[in-house]
Amino acid sequence: MKFGSRVRQLRIEKKMTQAQLAKSLGISARTVSFIETGKYYPKNEEIIEKIANYFNVTADYLFGLSNLKNDNEANELTDCLESLNEKGQKSLMEYAKLLKLKYKK
Repeated sequence: MKFGSRVRQLRIEKKMTQAQLAKSLGISARTVSFIETGKYYPKNEEIIEKIANYFNVTADYLFGLSNLKNDNEANELTDCLESLNEKGQKSLMEYAKLLKLKYKK
């Protein structure tokens, strides 16, 4: 999923209009529309950071480099794995591999 699609998805999840998001970010509604449709890609790091912070997601998530929305999800997975003994970790990794095969993108 591309940057604009992720922004649109997050906006819709929050039940916001493009105008409402634009006001929250301090940019124009036209810019939000262009971002969502892929006509404009923010090169300004500040805009990317504002979007990520507003939706509490990482830039990696926005760019489609990760499907984990934020570091809390990654930390929760790590904590879960680390809380298991060696046998449990091995079992969890095997199960994760099965899930990956079953639900591969």
